[in-house]
Amino acid sequence: MDERLPYLLSGNFALDHTELKAVEHAITTRVHAINKLELELQAYRALISPLRRNAIPPEVLSQVFVLALDDPETTKRDRLNDICLVCKAWREVALGTPELWTHLDKISLNGTPPNMNKIRSWLARSLDYPKTLEIAGIGYKKDHQPNTCLSMSSPALATFLTSGPTLNNLVLACSYQCIEALVGLIKPTRSSFSPSWDALRSLELRMGHYSEHLSQPSWHALYNLPPLTSLTLELPRYNDIPELHSLPEYLTLPDLTNLTLICDWPYPWIAGTLENCRTLQSLAVNLNEDVPEHRRIHYNFNDPVLLPNLRILRLQRITPEAEARDAQFLRFFMMPSLEELDLCFLPDEPGDGELEWDFSTASEYTYSTMHNLHAYMGFDGSTNLKRLRIQSLHISSYGLLKVLGRLASLTHLTLDAVATDPDFFFRISNSASLPSGTTVLEFYNVIPQNFRPDVACSTLVEERGRGGLQRLEKLTMTVRNGPRDPHSGRWATKLRESGVAVVDIAWA
Repeated sequence: MDERLPYLLSGNFALDHTELKAVEHAITTRVHAINKLELELQAYRALISPLRRNAIPPEVLSQVFVLALDDPETTKRDRLNDICLVCKAWREVALGTPELWTHLDKISLNGTPPNMNKIRSWLARSLDYPKTLEIAGIGYKKDHQPNTCLSMSSPALATFLTSGPTLNNLVLACSYQCIEALVGLIKPTRSSFSPSWDALRSLELRMGHYSEHLSQPSWHALYNLPPLTSLTLELPRYNDIPELHSLPEYLTLPDLTNLTLICDWPYPWIAGTLENCRTLQSLAVNLNEDVPEHRRIHYNFNDPVLLPNLRILRLQRITPEAEARDAQFLRFFMMPSLEELDLCFLPDEPGDGELEWDFSTASEYTYSTMHNLHAYMGFDGSTNLKRLRIQSLHISSYGLLKVLGRLASLTHLTLDAVATDPDFFFRISNSASLPSGTTVLEFYNVIPQNFRPDVACSTLVEERGRGGLQRLEKLTMTVRNGPRDPHSGRWATKLRESGVAVVDIAWA
């Protein structure tokens, strides 16, 4: 019957059942043959592909590998293993790309010391590129009993940090006594020679729990810090330190330019340490306010500490209460060179039975905080403050504009999840105004009832029409949980036509 298939193709014949089966079989046979040929064709094409012919230069391929490591779904080790197992050529390129080996995934210790030979081999492939190592012990976890964790007090780890490859950045997170034991092995005394440790310039030291069963602490780790330029320091909670235990002396870090401080220790210790950091340019502070009244120390703000070179200050998790000590932080320091200020408040909600905040008066706490800025940072029209960001705050439009009116040099204003009354833009168009030099306005996570995009755009158009805000270049606004406003597009277009380069109105 197979021989009749060409004959069947030559005319318009009605096929019987046997002929139909034969045609169907012929079709299936040829489809399988075509699929087989396509697979063979793909294999032959792969032989002449640029990758098999090494047509892609190794330096280009290495940069592709670097970009491939940005995948957050898998570990860096797994991604590199996948790359190295593709073929010999890929493995050679990967092993010859130092950027791929500059840091490992975070090493989590579960009661056992790390394998330093593997770490040394990995980092050796990075050659002279800056290296980062991050190690976390179980003593850093909140639910762990710190007196059982000494996983970091490993002679092999101490030897690596004493005489191993020079690290650009080191992260250590564990219990206080575990880190104390490790640094005691690295630097038995302040004069001990530890070339790798002393060459560190960036360090994250996160001390978790402090056991109440410890004897008087030595604070050896804090007294033997290398000459750092960047430090993230998380100290044990003040409540966990017995009252009979003494705090360390003020730290002295004369080369430090970047500091992130996470602690709830008394202000005199914080102020004394910062006074010894005269080269400090960037400071982030998280005070973790939770100190019982009987352990609080009352402060004299008549002689604030001078931080002459500080340009960036970030206050994180500020307690929105007038009596909170972090509300008084700015009164303790003079920062005449400050250019960027970031105030991030703890999210606060209306009280029980309240539907929304009462904005009939200015927030006493917020206004007093800003007034301290004016009094202690030279806000007399000659201030250098250029950028201000406020996050998670409720404040009346009167209080907010009163504050902003004092910042004559402000160019960049960001309000993120700031709740205020609908009169904010009304006040701008009538009496109050933003600083004339403002170039960028960013409003994120705004409530549409308070910050309507059409009102924002129309107010800014009118203000520019009266000659105000002539330097405004960009408006960004994301609206939270609200319907899209049909009028905002028209006013956004008019704002563009008035000379504002970019207007981005989005609904989150």
